[in-house]
Amino acid sequence: MILILGGTTDTHKFIENTHLKTNFIITVATDYGFLLYKKKYGNNVIKINFNKELLQSFIEEHKITKIIDTTHPYATDISQLAKACADELNIDYIYAKRKLLESEFLEVINSYERAFLFKNYREIAYYLKTANYKCIFFTIGVKNLHIFKDFMYKSYVRILPDVESIKTCLDLGIDQKGIIAMQGPFTTLLNCALIDTFKIDCMISKCSGKAGGLYEKIEAARLKQIDILLVPMPETTLS
Repeated sequence: MILILGGTTDTHKFIENTHLKTNFIITVATDYGFLLYKKKYGNNVIKINFNKELLQSFIEEHKITKIIDTTHPYATDISQLAKACADELNIDYIYAKRKLLESEFLEVINSYERAFLFKNYREIAYYLKTANYKCIFFTIGVKNLHIFKDFMYKSYVRILPDVESIKTCLDLGIDQKGIIAMQGPFTTLLNCALIDTFKIDCMISKCSGKAGGLYEKIEAARLKQIDILLVPMPETTLS
């Protein structure tokens, strides 16, 4: 049995490219992902959040012989966990995430003079303390929003439309009117419309590559002449 750690467009691409029909299980970490993938793959999909013990017992229970990692490029914790468990149990681990080519996104970033690259989210938060933005647009998901809690009173956050993500936002004290729960992909035109509608003067994003809508975000920022603050792709040594 093959275990596919899923939740991204790379999951679909891998299954289609390898012509998998049976003998695979897709695991996702959110209710939204579960509903989305279950429509297409039925009982092959399981919602579970792995820790080491859970993953090891899951592998043994389902007689997993290979792990295919198609999670988001920024989901480094699960990748490290899966690689470690695969090594311990002597099964194959295949890193099948999309490649985020530094040369590509640096070229795009450098094409717009108001696109600024920071080392990490905390560096951006420090910068925001002295910046004079009136309305900030966060397009980084929910995992790192807590770092920017002090700025939520003048922000909009775009997140996936699932209960867990919305609850995380509400727990951080984000007003309901500041939550934009939408499923991508997002076009340049849509990004521009949101910038206009909410009078946004700063966008914050991760460098998630073409599949993550980075180019459309930067182009929208350029067209509307607003700042876009970016964090680089995570480094990975997995192969």
